[in-house]
Order: sequence, then C-alpha cells, then structure tokens
Amino acid sequence: MRRPVRRVGRALAALLLATGLGAVAACGSDSVAAVSDPEIDLATLDVGSYETQPKQFQPANRLMVARYFEAQRMAGFVPLPYEIDSSLRVNDTRASQAFLEPEEGNSTLAMHTYLTSTGFASDTKGFVAGFASTGRTDDDANIGNSLSTSVLLFDSDASATAAAAALSAREWQATYDGSPIVVESLSSPMHASAVVRWQPAKQALAAWYATGRYVIVAIAQSEENRVLKHSDQQLLLNLTDRSVTATTERLRSFQPTPVDQLPTMDLDPTGMYRRTLSRTTEDYYTGPPGVYSLAGDLHLMGDPLELRGHYEQAGVDAVAWGATRVIRTRDIGSAQRLLDELSYGRYYRTAAGPAALPTARCVTYRGPSTGAIANYCWVTRDRYVAMAWGEQMPDVQQRISAQYALLVNSK
Repeated sequence: MRRPVRRVGRALAALLLATGLGAVAACGSDSVAAVSDPEIDLATLDVGSYETQPKQFQPANRLMVARYFEAQRMAGFVPLPYEIDSSLRVNDTRASQAFLEPEEGNSTLAMHTYLTSTGFASDTKGFVAGFASTGRTDDDANIGNSLSTSVLLFDSDASATAAAAALSAREWQATYDGSPIVVESLSSPMHASAVVRWQPAKQALAAWYATGRYVIVAIAQSEENRVLKHSDQQLLLNLTDRSVTATTERLRSFQPTPVDQLPTMDLDPTGMYRRTLSRTTEDYYTGPPGVYSLAGDLHLMGDPLELRGHYEQAGVDAVAWGATRVIRTRDIGSAQRLLDELSYGRYYRTAAGPAALPTARCVTYRGPSTGAIANYCWVTRDRYVAMAWGEQMPDVQQRISAQYALLVNSK
C-alpha cells in the first residue's frame, strides 16, 4: 500500500497507489461480463457548472501547448526507472513530469535539486521540450537509492551538443550541512563522450550525454549512504551508465515533430483530450494537461510495475489528463474490468455516488497518509474509464457526472 498525496495529476500515483492493487487482483476482474452500457438520462445528472459537450481545443498559446504535448508524446519512449534497474520500483511522481523552462528557484526536477536552475534558458538555446522520470528503491526517500533520467529535445544536433556542454558546467546546489561544495570529474566506461560529475558529500553523481537532438541527463543518488557516511561511487556510476544506454536505445524509435510544424501540429490526434473534462481555475493540479501513451502514463504512477499489468490486460493505449482522467481501453468489457481493479483498496470506504448515475463508483480515503485527497469517483462508458477526485464529495460527484455526459456526447 502506497500513500496518496495531495498533488494530483503527475502524482496521481497517489490514487492508484492508494488502491492497493495487489489486494484486488482477485477481486473479480474475471467476474465482470462485457455488457452494454445502461441508458442514463443525461438531463437528470447534476453536473453543476461543468461542461458536457466536447469542444475543439484552442489554447491561447498554441506553441507552448504543442511543446508540452511533444514532451508528453516523448514520455512513451523514455524507459521507466524499473526498466533501467529492477530495484527502482517506486516512481517519485513529484519529480516525473513534462517540462519546458523551469521557474527559477521553484523547480521540482531532479536536475535542479542537485544543480542550480539559474541560467537554464541561456544554456539551452534551441530547447524544444523535456521529460523527466525519477524512481527510487523505497517509498521512504531516506532509504536506498534514486535515479532520475531527463531527456531534453532540441531543434538540432548542434544545439543539443552545445547545451550538454553548458549544462554540465553549471554549479551544484549547496551541501546539506553548508560545507564546501566539492565536485569531482569522472569518466564513463560505457559512454566516452559523456560528462560525469561526482559530489561525495551528497553521494550524488550526474552524467550529461548528447545524442542527436537529445541531451540525456542522468542523476543517481544514495540518500541512505549519505546519512550513513558510506560511499559507493561505482554503484551510482553503474546506474547512470544504464540510464544513458537504455534511454539512447529507446529514443531511436521516437520521431520528433519537425520544429517548423509544431505551431500547426494536431494537438489531439487521439481525440482523447476533447473527451476529458477541462480544468477550472480552481483546480490545484499543477502539471500540464494532455494525453499519454500507456508507457508514458506509467511514469506518473507511483507503482508502475503492477499497474502496467492491468493496463496491458485491458488494452490501454491512451490516457488523458484534465480536470478528470480518462483511460481508453480495448473494449467495453475491458473498461469495466479495469474500473473494478482500480476502484477498490484497503483504505477506501464506499461512498454514495451520484443519484442519477448508478454506474458510478465513489469512495472516501480513510488511511494513514496525511494530506491525502479525500474523495474519488469512477465510471465507465463504452471503452473508456473516467476518474474524478477532489476534497468535497458533492463536487467530485458533479465532475464524474459531467465527465460521463461528455463521453456520451463525444461520439
């Protein structure tokens, strides 16, 4: 059982983390028969002020959104931490995200946890978008090791090469105890052109590697060794080498959108985003909305290995994020089985769903996690599983009702 957290979206790991999937695998995924959706009178649904009709997505800053969506598409070609090293079974969802230029002093990226973010824009001329994925060996960040892999996409090979050199020369963040910052240069036995830096005081090692239009930044750290005053440089060098190797290989299959086509690229080729409830100004999820592939969405989940089995069994091929989350499965039966698997958990207590939407399943979290999001609802329609969350159950019920109507009206 993992802990749900308040940061929804890229951390909605929380939600699936909290479900206790291992405990529900036998809960009857084979018992849900594929049947037709019941007839629901949409006029009876309490949807509050939420939309129920699909709209063409027309963002104010189309190029910025296109860059974010390009990063989200690229996420499906970045190896998951556990694929790089099987010990990295827990995703750090706070540090796994699509990103553009970071806010100075307010970045949660591992790159800027260890390295200063000041000057990022000037160091990365030609930067298009990036995606970062971070995994740990344990839920407790103070135990074991962590590895972050960031992929930065540029407009040309030359821009990527120049950025790798500039980024690798940036300053490291101050040590925890205020002692002098000591950084040593190393070489990688597997990637001769990589720049590798080692900071013994933090037991952290970073590598920068340019390949084609990409810069791969791999950072490995052992908080446990730091606390215990034990040093294992080779362990961390092995992790960064594996990260660079696996990521380089996976990116060979990714075809970036030509830079001159970004302003006019199709922002919703799957049609998933138009089916997903749009956010309001009150939504506190801070990550960008968009659509991920199966592999890309797993970066945002805290327990990706177990969830991957459920996704693959259901034939999931796209997951959209907005004010709600919508998962596209193989067929109606797969959607119903996936909802059954995702909506039960040790710390979930059944709650009343919307009166006019009897197919919705709602729960309230009653567990040990401080600051956890309290309420969740799920519903299926055709091959889609939709999920809503929030602090107040009446609002969550309105969201899931509006999302259901939106799925019905999106045909």
